[in-house]
Amino acid sequence: LENSIKNLISDSNDEWSITTLNDKGKIIVDIKGHKNKIPASNQKVLTTAFALDILGPKYRLSTKLYFDKEKNVYEIIGQGDPDFNENDLLKISDAIYDHFLDNNSDNLVIYIYEEPKINWWNSTWTSPDKNEAYGAPITRLALTSNAKEFSISDPLSRFENILRISLESKISNFTIIKKPHSQFKNEKASYPLLKIESAPLYSLLNLANSESHNFTSEVLLRVSSGTWNQHDAITKLSDWTKTIRFPSKSITPIDGSGLSRSNRLTTNSIAHLLYRMNKHKHRNYFISSMSLLGYRGTLRTLNTNSQINGRFLGKTGTLTGIRSLSGYLFKDNEVNYVSIITTSTLDIDDRYQQILNKVFTNNECN
Repeated sequence: LENSIKNLISDSNDEWSITTLNDKGKIIVDIKGHKNKIPASNQKVLTTAFALDILGPKYRLSTKLYFDKEKNVYEIIGQGDPDFNENDLLKISDAIYDHFLDNNSDNLVIYIYEEPKINWWNSTWTSPDKNEAYGAPITRLALTSNAKEFSISDPLSRFENILRISLESKISNFTIIKKPHSQFKNEKASYPLLKIESAPLYSLLNLANSESHNFTSEVLLRVSSGTWNQHDAITKLSDWTKTIRFPSKSITPIDGSGLSRSNRLTTNSIAHLLYRMNKHKHRNYFISSMSLLGYRGTLRTLNTNSQINGRFLGKTGTLTGIRSLSGYLFKDNEVNYVSIITTSTLDIDDRYQQILNKVFTNNECN
């Protein structure tokens, strides 16, 4: 099988890393599988596995409105819900106004808590990427994932302005104050007036993996690690990899989405991570979050034949000059774990199809 795949890529052999494991986790293809590569969005395989293991499939991100009785202020905090939108913010505005009327107060003050700007983007992301929707800033209070056609460069001001406009239609005198999230220390002294929850984590995994949504994967990294500081979050992710029995020494994660070109993974480590996650108690949630070849997500338009159509659940990755594909190839009652990273992008979809077909039809896989 390895020789037949080498023949498929013989014109650019040095540009490929390919690892395949059989159903028992044994390596059956190893073509430069231990060479560190830029994984592009295959980085999300690592991030989403971490999130599922730490948070569980039913976890929901929340955006909360509190009222601090001691300070007589309203407080808004969030967790970066990728689907939080203007209608949700209007619900918060209505809840503030209704409570304010019932409270018979003369002074309406609202604190909105957010991370410092240094935590909004990964330090290794390029300026052009930060301007695109896929490179939008990662904030706790995010409307439409901080993007429309392009990235919203100042999402906190956008959040404040929409809240202000909504309140101005109801009341003439109020104050909105921006505060660092680290200053929100008084949750026990406050009580929640409103909580808006995200879709459950298993749906967010689909958004991150099947649709390759960068904002969602970055938020999942931060929430799972318990910190919005990018260095500390990556440290927590790296520490976690040492607990799940796979080749963690061969990885250097830098962000949660794969947008950074400083990430390093090997196809050997990705394939083994896929194998480990198929033994996880939440395996079905993880595997089903992937794109389904020929049907769903970033693999829905891959031109393939009926032999493997609907039999491969995987994660694609794309950066300029880099393509990656990793996932689960099902044959009867067996599953093979495939990971591919290459800088040879010519006719890449056809190459993917040919490699997967070889794995699917080879008897060594079983």
